[in-house]
Order: sequence, then C-alpha cells, then structure tokens
Amino acid sequence: SKLTHIKKLKKTFISFCDSLLLALEQLLESSILSLKTFIKFNFEIKKNWHGIFINIINFEDELESYLRTDEKR
Repeated sequence: SKLTHIKKLKKTFISFCDSLLLALEQLLESSILSLKTFIKFNFEIKKNWHGIFINIINFEDELESYLRTDEKR
C-alpha cells in the first residue's frame, strides 16, 4: 500500500541523511570542511528534512502519474 511505501521511503531517506552527515563528519575530521559549515549544514538538514522528504514523495507521485499517462498513449 501507499502508506507502507511512504514509511519505507521515509526510513530510506532518514538513513540517507544520516550517512550524508556521517560523511560530512569524516570530511570535518580530515579538516577539509570547516566546523562552521558543518554545523550550518547539519542544522539545515535537520530543519528541512521533512520538507525535502515531502518533495521527494510529490516528485514520485508526479513521475508515477506521468508514466501512467505515457502508457495509455
């Protein structure tokens, strides 16, 4: 069902964010990234992840309906 799919998508997205932040932490440790940038980025992701997630779902819906109308042609 759509709800299960959305839950799965959300879980995937959250783990994606986690690995993104982990990668940034590693960059920070190798001092390629400044602490200020990291903190700002971390904050932005945490603040906006819900909005980003909603956009992904909307995009997926759009794509699905586009593919359906494309099949009908």
